[in-house]
Amino acid sequence: MGANRMGERPVGDAFDVVVIGSGPAGLGATIAASRAGATVLFLAERPLSPEDGVPPSGRGWVTVRGGTRVWGLFPDLTVAATGDGATWTVRPRAVIVATGSTDRPCPIPGWHLPGTLTPAETRAVLTSDEIVPGARVAIVSAVPEPDASLDLSLRTAGVTVVARVAAIGAEIIGPDRVTAIRAGGETVACDRVILDGGRQARFTLAQMAGCDVRSGPGGFVPVVDGDGRTTVAGLFVVGDAAGPCSEAVAAREGRLAGVVAAGAGAGVIDEERAALGRLDPGRDRAMIAATTPVPLAAATVLCRCEGILTGAIDGAIRGGAASVNDVKRRTRAGMGACQGSLCVPLMAGRLSAAGNAAGAGRSGPVPAISPMTARPPALPVTGAELAALDPRMA
Repeated sequence: MGANRMGERPVGDAFDVVVIGSGPAGLGATIAASRAGATVLFLAERPLSPEDGVPPSGRGWVTVRGGTRVWGLFPDLTVAATGDGATWTVRPRAVIVATGSTDRPCPIPGWHLPGTLTPAETRAVLTSDEIVPGARVAIVSAVPEPDASLDLSLRTAGVTVVARVAAIGAEIIGPDRVTAIRAGGETVACDRVILDGGRQARFTLAQMAGCDVRSGPGGFVPVVDGDGRTTVAGLFVVGDAAGPCSEAVAAREGRLAGVVAAGAGAGVIDEERAALGRLDPGRDRAMIAATTPVPLAAATVLCRCEGILTGAIDGAIRGGAASVNDVKRRTRAGMGACQGSLCVPLMAGRLSAAGNAAGAGRSGPVPAISPMTARPPALPVTGAELAALDPRMA
């Protein structure tokens, strides 16, 4: 946790803008809103240091809270968070959600076995003893461009990459944990398999607040306009949270939303719009969203947390389930620790395919598929932390 050089305001005070997320979009939004004269509360899930580029204040006032878990965002823009042993709420005039992205699923046979990791999980365990120097790792990819930063991290940790294979046709081997990868008629022994299915928007907080969501090329995304405004007044979503994008686009989207949320002059806003337009964010996102669809067999696990097979999901749909929420109620898929981040896109895909098949030869559009209902808490919170909520801030 830290404060800017002008001092620190109590979290219970009124703020013009709350920014959630410390990536390029969140930093850009905070700096721009402050320079436009707004008082800003900048919330980051990870602890922050000056080396992270924590923004100084402009003409406004920036209060920084690192190590803060934002677990609730409500339609009246009340933000609920926990950090430094305290639980509190704050209700600003505007909220900018810049919560980034998560890994997309890459559901090949055997992906549920212990020893499989997503790229983000890999980065997390490389700093522990879970992957030791000399470990043999296979990389399975459904994206056209390999993740160069992941390769560098593996080499730096002394990990040996024994195979790189495309997702289609690949299968993870092992009775109760990963022992090998099979692809193209060849089986290669390995200790871990990294499944790279690309990235997807992380926008649960915005959805919880009531913003509309649509299905995009890379999965579900919140409905936003060119300035990052959602369908909820005063709520903005920018950067990867609005659909995976480059760091340059994320930073510019954050800056634009920051000046709009702060009520900057028309000239300032027009300059930021023009700067973002030159980066062509639509094309940027379309290129990043490109992945190879991985077909799911009935015997392949779809929900890893609950161990639900694809066949069970298809059976629920044949039995009348017409939404992700309905499939969840009938099968328990989406009720596990990942809160549906990996299985909801797959359930939506099965529902969409079934709807398209049922609608063949029938006039009218196939009903749109929506993600699972978002409810608080968006992140794990203990009962003690909820009980610690300051009633004066509730």
